[in-house]
Amino acid sequence: MAFLLFTWVVLLLLAFPSAQSLVVTEANCSIADEAQNASVRLDWNLFDGDVTYTRVSHSSEALVAATSSLSDRLLILGGIEYESAQPVVDSPVLVYHIASNTFLKPQDQILSAVSVAYQSSTIETVFTSPASRAEHASFINQDGAVFIFGGRSREFVNDTWRVCVDSSSTNVIWDELVTATDATTVLATPVPRIGHSFTKVFENSTMIGALVFGGVSEAYVELSGLHLAFISKTSSAACTNRGPKLVWRMLKAGPLTDNGPVPTARAYHAAMTSSKIFTSSKLNCLIVHGGKSTIEGVIFNELWRLCPLIPVVSVPVERMNYTWELLTEIGTTPGARYGATISFVDEGKLALAGGSYTFPSDFLSDTWELNVNATQWIRLSFSEDYTPPRRGHTLSFFSTATRLFLFGGRDRYAVVKKRMQAAYYGAPFCALGLKITFCTTTSKYVCIACPAGSYLESGSRKCLQCPQGTLSSAGSSECTKCPAGTFSTEVPYQAQRALRVQLAHTRYPLDQFLARIVRLEHSRSPMRRRVRCVLKANTAALGLGRAVTVLRVRMLQVQARLHVSRVQEDITATLATLRVQLVQ
Repeated sequence: MAFLLFTWVVLLLLAFPSAQSLVVTEANCSIADEAQNASVRLDWNLFDGDVTYTRVSHSSEALVAATSSLSDRLLILGGIEYESAQPVVDSPVLVYHIASNTFLKPQDQILSAVSVAYQSSTIETVFTSPASRAEHASFINQDGAVFIFGGRSREFVNDTWRVCVDSSSTNVIWDELVTATDATTVLATPVPRIGHSFTKVFENSTMIGALVFGGVSEAYVELSGLHLAFISKTSSAACTNRGPKLVWRMLKAGPLTDNGPVPTARAYHAAMTSSKIFTSSKLNCLIVHGGKSTIEGVIFNELWRLCPLIPVVSVPVERMNYTWELLTEIGTTPGARYGATISFVDEGKLALAGGSYTFPSDFLSDTWELNVNATQWIRLSFSEDYTPPRRGHTLSFFSTATRLFLFGGRDRYAVVKKRMQAAYYGAPFCALGLKITFCTTTSKYVCIACPAGSYLESGSRKCLQCPQGTLSSAGSSECTKCPAGTFSTEVPYQAQRALRVQLAHTRYPLDQFLARIVRLEHSRSPMRRRVRCVLKANTAALGLGRAVTVLRVRMLQVQARLHVSRVQEDITATLATLRVQLVQ
C-alpha cells in the first residue's frame, strides 16, 4: 500500500512543474524585457573640416591615438576624384584630425620602391605617389602600419605597400614590399585586380597574414581564388625596417560538408574577420557578404564564413584544412548588395553600411550590425538616414571612442555632397547570459535568458548545455563546478516521460525511489534538457530523512498551487506511511 501511495505522489510531482519552470522563450517573447539601446536612435553628424574633398572607391583606416594627449585620426588613401573620374593625384593621402575637425595633407616619402613606376622619373611624375590608385584594398596592423594591395592607377596593379603616418601627420612613409622569387610564390601571386578584399587574418611578433579574395581582373573577369600573404616583421615598431619581405601562398578551402557549396567568383563584396584577437597558430575566420558577378548577372545575397578546422601546431597555416560555410541568417537581413562597406566594431560583431542593388534600390543608405556567432542582423536606427544613399564609401570604427566614421562615396547622380559623417555607435544589446532575439509579436529586440543548466557564449544565440560536473542558474554566461559530494546528470523531457512509465509499472525498493526522485527534483522543465547537480544516488550518501524532506517541500508546493483539500489528505497519509517505513 505504501508503495502505491508513494508512486502516486511521484507521478503527481512529475505532472505539475513548478512555477519557476515557466521561462521566457521565443514563443512568449512578448513578455520579455526589451534589449538595451533597442529604442535608441543614433545621429549622424556632419564634419566638413576646413576644406571639403570628394572621394570614391578609396580606402580608410582608423589611426587610434596611442595616448590620451593625442587625437584619433582617419587615414584616407587614394580614390577617384569625381570631377575628373580618375584616381586622385592632388593630395592622394588625407588625414582627418578628429579633435580639430580638419583635413591634413601629409607629404609622401617613398623610402623604398621595387616598381619602376614609383622610382625617380621626369615623365608622368603625377603618378609617383603609391596612393594614386582606386578600387584597392587595405588593412591596418596592431603596430599602426597600413598595408594596401592592388587597385588601378594608369592600369590594374598587383603591388603591395606599407604606409605609416608620423605623429604630426606631416609625412607619410611608403615602403613597397619585396616579393620572394621562389616558384611557389610566383605561382601564388595574385594577378592585378580591382574590387577585391585584402584582410588581415593573423599576426604575431614576426609575421602578418592577410588574405586577398575575389575582385575583377584586367580582362574584366571576376576572380575566386584565396591568396595568403605572409608579411615579415623585424621590429615591433611600425615602419622601422626597410623593404619588408612578402611571400604568397594559395589557400585551399573546400565546402563544410560533402558536396556542399563554396562561393563563386565575385567582386565588390564586403569582407572582415569577426575577431581582433589574433594568434600565431591559426587564421581568424573570414566573413564575406554580398558582391556581384557581371558575367553571371548576379548580385549576391549570401553570408559566407571561411574558417580553419582544428589547427595542428606542426602544420603551417597555409597547409591546414579550411572550409567555406554558407551561413543561415536569422530574421531580417540586409539583402543582396555590392559596393557596401564593412567594419569591425566588437568581438563577434561587424557593421555594414550602404551599397547598391538594382533600381530603384541601386543605392542604399541603411546600416546593420551582424552578430556573427548568432548569424543575426540588427538594423541600426538613426534619427535620419545619412543622405544620399551611396556606394564606394568607407566605414571606420574607433573602439576607444565608440564612434563610426563614414566618408565619401557616390549616389545615383553625383558624388556625395556630405563628405565626413560620424555617429556614436550603439546597437541593441543584452546583459551577459541573455541572448538578443527579435520578437515578431512586438517587432522589438528582447532579451531571453537561457534556462538553468545551460549558458550563453558571448555573441551566440544558442543556449549551450553545461558540461558534466558543472551547473548554472537561469541567465548564466558560464557554468560553475558542482559542490563537493555532488555530481551532474542530464534528464531531458523524454527521459522523464520514460521514468514515469517505469515508476508506474515497476516495484522498486523505497531507497531507489527516493534517489530517483531527488534527481528529478532538479530536472523539472518539460521542454528543455537541463543539467543539475544532485546528491549521489546511493542510500548511504543520500539519507532517507533528507529525501523525505525534499518530498515534503515539493508536495507542499503542489498543494499551494492546486488548493485541493483531498491532495493535502493524500500527502499527509503518504508522509505518515513513509515515516512508518523509515522506522521499520
